[in-house]
Amino acid sequence: MIKSSLKEVRKLPQTNETWHCGFREMPAWVVEDDGPIRPFIGLVADQERQLVLGQEMRSEMASADQALTFLLNTMAAPLPPEIAPSRPGRIHLNNDILAEQLRDRLLSLNIQVRSFPTLPVIDFLMEEIGAYLEDEGMGGGFPSLVKIPGVEEKWLREYFSAAAEYAQAEPWQWIDDSKPVAVRFPAGGPEQYLVIMGHGKETYGLATYESMESLALTYDGAPPQIAVQYGALMSVILDNQEIMAFADLDAINYHQWPVAGPEAYPAVMKLQEAEDDIEPPTPEDLIFLSAALRMLPVFVQRHLVTPKGLRATAQQTFTLPAIYAQQEIEFCYPVDLDEMENIAIQDAAINFMDELTFALESGQISPEDIDLNSEELHRLRLLNFIQEWAFQQDQLPLVLSMGSFMLAFGDHMFFQELLTESTVDSHMDNAFYIGDFILEDEKLVEFSPREIFRQPPQYVAAFRAQVSNAKTRVASYERTWRKLRRFAEIMEIYG
Repeated sequence: MIKSSLKEVRKLPQTNETWHCGFREMPAWVVEDDGPIRPFIGLVADQERQLVLGQEMRSEMASADQALTFLLNTMAAPLPPEIAPSRPGRIHLNNDILAEQLRDRLLSLNIQVRSFPTLPVIDFLMEEIGAYLEDEGMGGGFPSLVKIPGVEEKWLREYFSAAAEYAQAEPWQWIDDSKPVAVRFPAGGPEQYLVIMGHGKETYGLATYESMESLALTYDGAPPQIAVQYGALMSVILDNQEIMAFADLDAINYHQWPVAGPEAYPAVMKLQEAEDDIEPPTPEDLIFLSAALRMLPVFVQRHLVTPKGLRATAQQTFTLPAIYAQQEIEFCYPVDLDEMENIAIQDAAINFMDELTFALESGQISPEDIDLNSEELHRLRLLNFIQEWAFQQDQLPLVLSMGSFMLAFGDHMFFQELLTESTVDSHMDNAFYIGDFILEDEKLVEFSPREIFRQPPQYVAAFRAQVSNAKTRVASYERTWRKLRRFAEIMEIYG
């Protein structure tokens, strides 16, 4: 077949044109039976006119025979109908091996073959294809790391190397995401906070918090859009290659940067200011993440973990490798969780009062709008809260009593503790599940808050099984239970 095609193409007139021919992985995922793949696109373009003459798609990189067939077909029938069939004088490829395999065969057509690391026309066309696919919502993963303005290749290599070692060390097997670690980089600098993700076997990686306030609010159930107002949030997410930007995947292959495994590609998510958009990290962020990823497992394994469990306290300073110019990084465990909760409450109170003051002064609401003493309003709120609980008719007195208690608990958090609306919503979601689990407990015939909530958090196994097994969600559920216990004590004292 190829011999026949060579014979036919040899009859075509020859021009002095230079063609660029490249085979690249597409910046898009295609789902096949074995899972998602990036198909290869073959492009042939006239160097001078920057005109696409041939195009093909295939699931794998083209072999020498397939590439030759593609080139011969392009010569015999170029894509633009106004272009006459012809042989070019030169073909430039971006693949040394392919160029060597095709050189003699194309020379038989009097076509010179050369190989170049980059082909400007093919590079330009691939950028155009990538931009189009991104506009169509088909762009891949988190923001690209290789496109960070000013980032040096040595720091990209260090980041991927540190992330691979972190993934291989699996620090989440010893410590869960309810136990943050304080970090200073460089040592003596401002304190930030690290949370190891993966103990719950759902999301693996490392989360970083710029301030105690942002960490405290996150632990208290506030959404990222609230927590980020007090400091940037960054996460290194370890997952399959689909989370990476296509430019990063191409760079990993080209530079041979290490990746620990098919489920350990390290993408970076950064939230800054009160916006939903995920931003790329800065070069300084990447250096900080690299230092933390490289040394945190060492701190955990050597200074925190013992045969009997975690030490009560640990603190250590490490000198980083030479690329960091002998800078040091300092870790400290534990972080004061009580202080965190106080900070969360104080900051939420300030935020709530600012919003409430603005709303009152601007006339958006009046004091009457937040009056919850109306009997009719209370009845409507109670019915709305309990309507999705599953209960028997003889449980109705228990349901009404418990529903009223939960609503009072929510009002207390909002108006007395001055927590933000989103934080209160998170606690009320947990309170709803707690009520649902209580109703499933056939031993209970009446609702006695003091007796129920004086115990350590109950029904945790049911929450894990029916709602979420994520450590952060379970920790939030347990915090709600403890808040209910404190509220029950307040109600017992003051009525």
